[in-house]
Amino acid sequence: DGRARRLMFEKFAAGTGRNQREIVAGKTPPIAVLNGIDEPFVNTDFVSAVKFSNLWEGKAHLLDKSGHAPFWDSPDRFDPIFARFLASVDRA
Repeated sequence: DGRARRLMFEKFAAGTGRNQREIVAGKTPPIAVLNGIDEPFVNTDFVSAVKFSNLWEGKAHLLDKSGHAPFWDSPDRFDPIFARFLASVDRA
């Protein structure tokens, strides 16, 4: 939805919201990070270097030959990882 994207960028430009780096470094439930290695909009090297207090499996997951929406372009590889994450937080 183009409206959501427009609102998101308006909020970024206005400085609205909290610092996401500080949020993920604080006390959080498990956070899974799963990106396509060919992600055109997110610097995956930067994301991999962010300090998470509770990064699921201790790493950011990258899917090769996948882009901005790995759940869409690589569901055969995304879905099992996502299911594993859901199962792990269900047990917590």
